[in-house]
Amino acid sequence: MTSSETETPIFDWDARALRITWANRAGLAFWGAASLGELKARPFSPRGEIAQVLSHQSDLFNHYGLDHGWFVLAPGADPLLCRAARSLDDSGGGVRDAQSSEGRMNSVRLELREILDPQGNDFARALAAFEAGPTPQIVLSPDGDALLRNEADRHMFGADASAFSARFREPGEARRALRAAEASDGFALTADLQSAFGPERFQVVMRRFRDPASGDPAILCAFIEAPKAEAEERARIAHDLRSPLNAIQGFAEYMDLAADNLTAAERSAYLADIQGACAAMLTLIETLVDDAAPPAVSAADSAPFSPFQVADAVARLHRQRARRAGGDVVVAIEGAGEALGDAEDARRIVDNLVDNAIRHGGAQVTLTIRDAEVVVSDGGADNDAAPVLSRVGAFGLRNCRDLADGMGASLDIAANEAGGVTARLTFAGAD
Repeated sequence: MTSSETETPIFDWDARALRITWANRAGLAFWGAASLGELKARPFSPRGEIAQVLSHQSDLFNHYGLDHGWFVLAPGADPLLCRAARSLDDSGGGVRDAQSSEGRMNSVRLELREILDPQGNDFARALAAFEAGPTPQIVLSPDGDALLRNEADRHMFGADASAFSARFREPGEARRALRAAEASDGFALTADLQSAFGPERFQVVMRRFRDPASGDPAILCAFIEAPKAEAEERARIAHDLRSPLNAIQGFAEYMDLAADNLTAAERSAYLADIQGACAAMLTLIETLVDDAAPPAVSAADSAPFSPFQVADAVARLHRQRARRAGGDVVVAIEGAGEALGDAEDARRIVDNLVDNAIRHGGAQVTLTIRDAEVVVSDGGADNDAAPVLSRVGAFGLRNCRDLADGMGASLDIAANEAGGVTARLTFAGAD
């Protein structure tokens, strides 16, 4: 139901104290409390569902800038689906407590704009809207089992295609997507799926929430038609062009600032790096002009190359950019073996990984070489930022996966203990 201002439940949640510190009259009624003193004294278990939901919502509002969101609360015996908004109004039919913690980062004032009873007409209308939606959607358990599907999903994937992993060409990709969705508040990837009409490419958008009827954890998943291959290839090339352009700009700025302080050898090295960046950019532009994707690398085209030389060249291209941001790109060698594959595709993968690390993970990046393996690690832009695994769905990392698959390499991406992301790229050994 939608209520007027004085009928809308409003209350302050203190995530540190695990207490409701203030509520208006409608808020007291929502929580079934006879007085503010009774509500303030009510304990909420740290492991309890209510404390976890409200503290999570406080983080979304205070740290990530969201202004509204849906969640499930059970103030009584039955769960309710609520849409809450941040309230900045001190009015609302109650007296503010002098100790209310409005403005502290661990506290938030919530205004319940809509409350839907899973047994009521409003919830039935919401369920009908889900069923009639034009986009294929499915509600999944954390294990990937289908809890609810709409008509568009049944039409697109068939009446019996309930299993989430069975839709993917690579079942492992489905498992990675489920783990990433559980660890974040929003996640998207582009993947090849098997629909009722044959293989198709979809953008898979996933969001964690609570089943309104039971309060159990669930994942809402929507399947959106992905860009056509030609448009995606153009976007891929445009993305790859950014790195050499950034490198050329960085080298030019540094040479201008250093001026006469550069030795002849340093000047020659920087000019060589600029020429290398120009050559890489020219190759990409020629591919774009020819309007064709680079040919796939076959086993016959593979040749031994040095992962260290690839990583070192990429580090030089990005180092000035990272230093301008207060960090650095460091190369560490734990084994200097050879790999088998296409050195240019290997460079593009490492380049994308480093670009992504600087852009989303802060300016301090480490490339560790272990024979035929390159590990790219960052510390995260902010340890309080949204879960880092949501970055796995970024376009640049999808580009990396496609290139790695094409040359027989493996790419594993995971959160690390520093609060950032570690990408492990393993090539076939040259032996």
